[in-house]
Amino acid sequence: MRQVEEAGPNGFRMDVKAILIAGGHGSRLYPFTHYTQKTMLPIYNRPVIDYALGTIRRAGIRDITIVSNQFIGQITKHVGQGLEGERIHYVIEEEPRGVSHA
Repeated sequence: MRQVEEAGPNGFRMDVKAILIAGGHGSRLYPFTHYTQKTMLPIYNRPVIDYALGTIRRAGIRDITIVSNQFIGQITKHVGQGLEGERIHYVIEEEPRGVSHA
């Protein structure tokens, strides 16, 4: 799989990176989210995060940052280091402040 690149403002090529926002408390999904991060809840036997990662990967993006809350360990355990050639970074959001802050 190739790394997606776009031309920057000066015509230089730059890598495209993905930021996957997986934070929040999932209060509207309670009680399912009492012990499980909302992106780890299954749809058709696969965690929701797998669908987002699949879209990112099909776009050829190999540098992915995942921002999550105190349940980030569940995501880390599931996603791990990613596929070969990918760079997965994890960032914990200690206080939910919305998408623009993440």
